[in-house]
Amino acid sequence: MFNLRGEYQFGKNMQNLRLAAGVKNVFNHEYFTRSPDNNSGMYVGMPRTFFVQGGMDF
Repeated sequence: MFNLRGEYQFGKNMQNLRLAAGVKNVFNHEYFTRSPDNNSGMYVGMPRTFFVQGGMDF
């Protein structure tokens, strides 16, 4: 699985605004992952996912 993420920080004049965007599982590779609980199950992994993030200091 291959992920990409880019971020830009606008600086103090914009209250340290931060914007980021990315792609998880860029090549849409099918994979399996283990369950985080005690039942030891296996699940199909996350498909290609696009995301946008933002943050600001107050």
